[in-house]
Amino acid sequence: MAAPSGLFSVETVPGWCPLGPEAQRKSQARRPVAAAAAAPAPSDAGWVKTDEDVAAYFERGGAVEFFYCIRADDAAEAEPAAPGCVSWEAAAAEFFLKVVPQDRVARLQRYYIISRRQVVKVDKRKAGGEHTDAVPLAEWLRHKRAFLRLRQLTFFGSFGLAKCFALWRSNAQGRVLLRRRHQLSQRLFAACPAFAGPLGQAGALMEQLRGARAACVQPRRTYSAADWEEQQAAWRTRKAKPALEAAASQLARVAEGVCASVEAAAEEALATVQPHELSDRIGVDLYAASTKAKARSMQAIKHDKVTRAQAYHTALANRHALPRFLRQLDLRLATALAEGAAASVADAATALQGAAPGLLQQPLGGVAEAGCASDGEEEGQVEGPAGAGGIPGSSPLFLVHVVLEEGGGVGFQPSEAQWAALMEDEMVGASLQLAGSVPPLLTLPAFERYNAALLAGGATTPCADGAAADGAAAEQSGQAGLAGSEEQDPQQVAQHASAAAESAPEQPAPHHRHGAAELAQLDGGFVSGTATSRALLARSFAEARRLAQRYQRYQEIQQYCQEFDFAAWEAAQRAELDLPATEAALRQLQAWQAAVEAMPLQQTAGLLRLDATGLQSSLAPAVASTLESMSGLLLQLAGERCAVLLSEQRAWAEVAAARPPELEGFLAWAAELARMQEAAAGQAAAAAHADAALEVVLSCAGRLPPAEAVRKDDLREAAAQLPAQLGKAAAWAAEQRGVHAVALGQMVREVAEEAVLLEAELQTGMFVDPGATADEVLGELDLQQSRTAQLAAQAGELASVARELTGTDGALLAAAGGGKVPAEVQDAEAAVQRCTALWGLVAEAEVLRDGCSPQTDQQQEGEAAAEAAAAPPPIEQTAERVAALQERLAGLRGSSEETPSAVWLRASSALLACKAALAG
Repeated sequence: MAAPSGLFSVETVPGWCPLGPEAQRKSQARRPVAAAAAAPAPSDAGWVKTDEDVAAYFERGGAVEFFYCIRADDAAEAEPAAPGCVSWEAAAAEFFLKVVPQDRVARLQRYYIISRRQVVKVDKRKAGGEHTDAVPLAEWLRHKRAFLRLRQLTFFGSFGLAKCFALWRSNAQGRVLLRRRHQLSQRLFAACPAFAGPLGQAGALMEQLRGARAACVQPRRTYSAADWEEQQAAWRTRKAKPALEAAASQLARVAEGVCASVEAAAEEALATVQPHELSDRIGVDLYAASTKAKARSMQAIKHDKVTRAQAYHTALANRHALPRFLRQLDLRLATALAEGAAASVADAATALQGAAPGLLQQPLGGVAEAGCASDGEEEGQVEGPAGAGGIPGSSPLFLVHVVLEEGGGVGFQPSEAQWAALMEDEMVGASLQLAGSVPPLLTLPAFERYNAALLAGGATTPCADGAAADGAAAEQSGQAGLAGSEEQDPQQVAQHASAAAESAPEQPAPHHRHGAAELAQLDGGFVSGTATSRALLARSFAEARRLAQRYQRYQEIQQYCQEFDFAAWEAAQRAELDLPATEAALRQLQAWQAAVEAMPLQQTAGLLRLDATGLQSSLAPAVASTLESMSGLLLQLAGERCAVLLSEQRAWAEVAAARPPELEGFLAWAAELARMQEAAAGQAAAAAHADAALEVVLSCAGRLPPAEAVRKDDLREAAAQLPAQLGKAAAWAAEQRGVHAVALGQMVREVAEEAVLLEAELQTGMFVDPGATADEVLGELDLQQSRTAQLAAQAGELASVARELTGTDGALLAAAGGGKVPAEVQDAEAAVQRCTALWGLVAEAEVLRDGCSPQTDQQQEGEAAAEAAAAPPPIEQTAERVAALQERLAGLRGSSEETPSAVWLRASSALLACKAALAG
């Protein structure tokens, strides 16, 4: 009897039923209290020794609130002999308690606490620590009184529960069991001795067939498509199919053995039992005459005849039931194969569901992300089918590679359709194929004649003869033993068995229309397992599609790497380096490279492990190659530009350090210095641009080649020193400009002084010989005019050099002579021109005078030839020329008062002589 969970109560008594209402029970079961101790003072609790005293104390309104108690009987403190069983003494001890001090119960494993309202049992022996059960005090007292009242009855004192149950079982259940056994023996092969043993062997083989699994799902392994197909094929080839074939062949041998033994028993019965022995069961006239037989009693002879007849009918009935027995085995074989196929699919579905627990219980779009599964070591071939040894949770089974599709989406390889087909083939289809690979027993050559008998419909119910007779005899003998009646006549028993066999109707043998594969498809477990596996795969791929959205951004990277035209970009950058755009592209490529490196390679989506290793291996080289090409070109362009700028800055530094002292070289050097100063800002910007380009390459590549690094440092140093060098050169140039301006001013002053002297000579006529002719004077004036032109040219050159030297600096320009031709040079040039014009007029006047004056004979003879060639001009023309010369002379006289009077008088005298000659 099981131990009560709480305190002992009247309901826990086996077979107890209430005798009447609780209100009608009297309190005579309470133990009497002595008169001397019946009315102690409520304030004094020293007299309280038992539970009854505690109840009386509380009824009188005592001040103490709690009493600690243990069982009154020391033997009751011992543990029960058998766990789960409580003896009557232990149950009774629950209601007889004694009060103890509180410090004593602290060391006990079990004690009781009684208050005004309830009784609490404290048990520290149970798992989980201290355990308490409570019951109201009034109810506990009622249970105690009821228990004491029941223990006073004679029934409880005389009989125990075991005796009552044994008596009931022997008188009631035994007859039911015998009657049921007789009924089953008429219908079941298991009740026939000829078929019971083989049927048990066949049942064991059926269990082997049911245990064969066509699919093997290894819990802690992640399968690729090839691994999944290979392992399932290997499992069926090495494990499932050999086990199935071995069990089927053993079943066939068991069936052949049954057929052989039953046929042999039937043949032996036909050969040893004569027909008259089946009807003559009274005398010994037809019994085999022998000394030993004649010495037996009639009762023994009749019993022997009944036994032989019974064996004869049993052997023939077993022989007649062989086709049905084989059909039954065939049906069981098909059923076992179908159940095995269904169990295989169900176990595989259970293994899949165990790998993704809770996947079917959650909404399709809300499956929690399992995170990246660790790459565990793959185990070898499993030794048992799916589900054996327990299934760990949250372990992906199928490997799926993440790929980027050309249309702009994220796909999987193998796809959902491919995995669904693989699972359908290797789990469902393989189970059906394996179940259908075992041929039915009746199709084997050894059982063809039994199959023909079944098709002819000539088989009767199994064991209709012998089993029915055995069952009837057993039932009669059992009833006789139980009721104590006298023994039945064996002849009557044999007649009854023969009548039962003859009265059994003939029934046609039904044949199953479905094979093992068809039966498996009708199994609920098969249908449920197939649906579960499909749903798990569908939900896993739905979750995989949700998780694969994070790979969508890598589509941009792949498209960029595929569409990027490096040749066109190189040509554009060589034409004009666009550093901001190039830097942005390199930064983007670096960000993409970091994103590709940080790509989640392993993720779990239900049954699937998403593997992005292939995607990373395809994107990483493309991004790295593009980044390397762009950074390499930028390094080349920046290096070339850096080399050019470094060469220019070094050349500028050489120019700034040249400092020619001569004016001619200084002007060219100053012009070059000014040009360099104007281009210094652009040069610095170009150097900064080249340095920034190299910095971009450095940030992308992590380091620069040694040559480029040296150039970069040299360019940065040269760019830093160039402004100071140009500044120093400019300061020296400014100082030298002042020096050259002063020297140039001195030269200008010398030219001006020479011009003043020339003008003075012209005004005083110091260069004219009084006896010289006008032509001679004009020749001399031509020389003076050439000299004046040289002075003017020299003065112009000096003015141009001054303007070039001083620029816009007024002080330097003033020091250099003003930057224009001196007035003295201009005055000298004007004086030379006036003198030349006056002496030219003198020459013309003298020519006219000579032509108008009388000539000598020699002159006339010399001029005769000239007159023959040209006619003399008319007098009017000569007069006009003279008048024109006089006007010119007057103009020259009025234009300048400084005209030499002697020259003017000479011209005037010549003109007057001409006029006089013309007048004469």
